[in-house]
Amino acid sequence: MSLLASLLLAAVVAAEPHDPRGWIKPLDYPPPAFRQTRGGVTAFELTFSAEGKPMRCVIAHSSGWDDLDKATCDLLLVRGRVKPALDSQGHPAIFVYRSSHRWFMEGMKQKAPNPPRHDIETKLDRPPADVMAPARVEVVFMVGPDGRISDCSPTNPIHAGGRRFAENQRASASLWGEACRLVTAEARRVPVLDANGQAVSSVQTLRVLFTVD
Repeated sequence: MSLLASLLLAAVVAAEPHDPRGWIKPLDYPPPAFRQTRGGVTAFELTFSAEGKPMRCVIAHSSGWDDLDKATCDLLLVRGRVKPALDSQGHPAIFVYRSSHRWFMEGMKQKAPNPPRHDIETKLDRPPADVMAPARVEVVFMVGPDGRISDCSPTNPIHAGGRRFAENQRASASLWGEACRLVTAEARRVPVLDANGQAVSSVQTLRVLFTVD
């Protein structure tokens, strides 16, 4: 069995956002921040129930402005909707959605640097022939109540230099496999807590950036 086939055999499926651009709209800009031309990028982790409804929002990287960060989570908890994630058995599962929102206007005052577009960075001695580094790979996996990672697989084709490389499955699978190895090597992640404060299984994703010297 090929590496790609083994990765996809019991693939976990990430949730599919419904119209994420509509979750936060230009008219949602907090008035004080708008008047003071304050802006920036707020990165967040939005946890969805197995029914696809938002449960919890956590700021992963602050814009530097408390009111912009608060508005981000307040709006996401009201408007965020996804097609539920699926575990390796095909059952709907809790999902942790990681993304960011840019509060922008011309001439804005930005207090904090933009968050990175990846979660893990590693260097390649020799990238596959069809992939131009830097290349970013996103993988999806299960996190158990004990924080253990399992069932890692790719979520989408490799992104590199603004292009997609899905033609060469052997090369693609080599990076997918390495990305899953790096993610699994973390050993454990913080598990999701349900409404009663009990740790439960969840589907999560991480982005791995591959660079070369």
